[in-house]
Amino acid sequence: MWTHAALALKWNLKANGVEGRCKVRVGDCRLVGMEVAGLCDRVSLGLLPSSEGSWEVGLKALKEESGGVLHVHGNVKGVEKEIWVSWLEAKFREFCKKAKTGKGGWTVECEKCEKVKAFAPRVYHYVADVVVRPGSLGEDKNKDESNNKDEEILQHPPTCALSIDGVLNQEWMREGGGRVERVEK
Repeated sequence: MWTHAALALKWNLKANGVEGRCKVRVGDCRLVGMEVAGLCDRVSLGLLPSSEGSWEVGLKALKEESGGVLHVHGNVKGVEKEIWVSWLEAKFREFCKKAKTGKGGWTVECEKCEKVKAFAPRVYHYVADVVVRPGSLGEDKNKDESNNKDEEILQHPPTCALSIDGVLNQEWMREGGGRVERVEK
């Protein structure tokens, strides 16, 4: 089923004269992404409040020989924007290292991060353009220092990160940070 976002994308592709160069896949990117593994130049990871559960699949969708750009969306505290960007880069480097593809020696860099709109008081919807390209990361003379820095960053994720069990920490979204109890009817 075509969503409003997919229809808008299809319209924009036609309006810009590139519909013949692009194929739109609609569905859960964790499933559709595996169908296009190694075929994509760009992957939009736009699920809010976090697309984190799809990052690894998005990375696998990028072309093996040239990499590409991952457009990562997330709702982030404004004061944690820089932490989030550093953490994104460290997470994608970690995914590259454990991938069974040639991406283990690839470079990862957040080229830009734009605020899209306000989501809640002091919380914003950002999109980060994470560029993954073949490179000499594995031969880098500062590799150990870089690995240590990534380990430190990964030890202290931003508050919008998924927990180890895959649950989104949304305490910061709740007024007063109070716990919300489920009430059975």
